[in-house]
Amino acid sequence: MGTTRYKETLLCFLLIFMETQAQLWMALGTQTSAIESRPRSSINKNLCRALYLHHYQRTVCLNYTDLMLSVAEGIRLGIDECQVQFKHRKWNCTINEYGTSVFGPIITTASRESAFISGIISAGVAFSVTESCAEGKSVHCRCDNSVRGQTDEGWRWGGCNRPITYGIWFSQLFIDQVEKIVKKRKDPRKIMNLHNNKAGREVIKNLLQTECKCHGTSGNCNLKTCWRSQPHFSEIGKILKEKYDSAHEMEFLYKVKANGERKIKDLIPKYKEYLPPSSLDFIYYEESPNYCVKNETLGIAGTKGRSCNITSSGVDGCELMCCQRGYNVNIVQKTHSCECKFVWCCKVSCNSCIKMTPEYTCK
Repeated sequence: MGTTRYKETLLCFLLIFMETQAQLWMALGTQTSAIESRPRSSINKNLCRALYLHHYQRTVCLNYTDLMLSVAEGIRLGIDECQVQFKHRKWNCTINEYGTSVFGPIITTASRESAFISGIISAGVAFSVTESCAEGKSVHCRCDNSVRGQTDEGWRWGGCNRPITYGIWFSQLFIDQVEKIVKKRKDPRKIMNLHNNKAGREVIKNLLQTECKCHGTSGNCNLKTCWRSQPHFSEIGKILKEKYDSAHEMEFLYKVKANGERKIKDLIPKYKEYLPPSSLDFIYYEESPNYCVKNETLGIAGTKGRSCNITSSGVDGCELMCCQRGYNVNIVQKTHSCECKFVWCCKVSCNSCIKMTPEYTCK
């Protein structure tokens, strides 16, 4: 029994180590300024080696040097959007700006938070690479000219169709391949991450929109040219946040060997009465940790000192945010413009007024 417990503990530590190593590349998102200081054409072998990359990703870096800034910008885009979407949640997407593990130990949990991180970062890289290709920043890709000609509606395809297929392919090349190399074929976290990576990227494809420009004299739209463009990334973030809230909890499907030993074969839905997840849904198989209290092991800051909304009954409200510990009220003095008047001609003159405003923070 002791030997079995030891093996399980050792396996647990090994899986955590592998997951941490597999996610070090996300630190690129906090190194954009260092990469931006170099022209795209000057990103060389030495820089590729200096970055926190898996050896496979270093090869990608060397072969696609002019896209590495796009990768870093895409990761940063995902990080920033994560913090926007979870600004008023107990877990607010806290990151470590200066460490090698951007999201800290929380990334090692197979929770719905990790599912969201995988999806938003994967989407960010695909989005950023696609835009860079459309803007002619890489010799490896360009606008998607596969769709051309006149349509039945009377307008024609033109302009720059965003090459989302290439952006998705490159995101797979840079992110997914590391999962496949580092982890075993039936590793449950590998199955989870690859699924969520794809779900994040697919959102962009489904949100592509048609933009048009009219050509003609005096504002007449005698000829209309249209092209496919990506939505604002905040729209992608909102959709992925909804997928986070409706994520599917999974459990292990075991294969029992002749000697009685159980081996994980796959992930299956935990609750059979619900529809199984599609390729567009997020999946996870571990409950989220307690974000109410500080947990240094998992890098959780807790909600003590966080601002809360006294008028809200939602997740940003003081009751939920403060985990029923209560809250402190601090009256702060704020200056704002008031009694504004229009002065001829042509300006607006305002007085400065002081307003005492209560601020609520969790105990």
